[in-house]
Amino acid sequence: GLSEEELQTRLLEEVDIAFDELSNQNHYKKEEDPKFFKSVKTGRGPLIEGWRSMDEPIMCSYKLVNASFEVWGLQTKVEDFIQRSIRDVLLLGHRQAFTWIDEWYGMTLADVRAFERQKQAETNEKLKATDDN
Repeated sequence: GLSEEELQTRLLEEVDIAFDELSNQNHYKKEEDPKFFKSVKTGRGPLIEGWRSMDEPIMCSYKLVNASFEVWGLQTKVEDFIQRSIRDVLLLGHRQAFTWIDEWYGMTLADVRAFERQKQAETNEKLKATDDN
């Protein structure tokens, strides 16, 4: 758990997978935008303004992030960059979880773990190909 001081100084930030903008638009893909996606398997989507109060089921997750970069003259800028980057990673990842639902819906936990390993291997191959160029 968090100390009383940490509880008092923490910043709670909501992430709306449909209507929050990515700070780096290079990562934006229309097919991964919940405002335009409709699941064939579940019928979920597209998400409209106010979706969190209208749609069921929804998921809420809490992430605790501590960013510390104690270098005079750079601390604020680097810590702000880290926070924005982490926010984008979480926003993008949760958008993908929603828009890729037809790929994983109905899987067992073991199936999901195998799917995660496959996606990780594919990502590593893409990164390797980028490094080789």
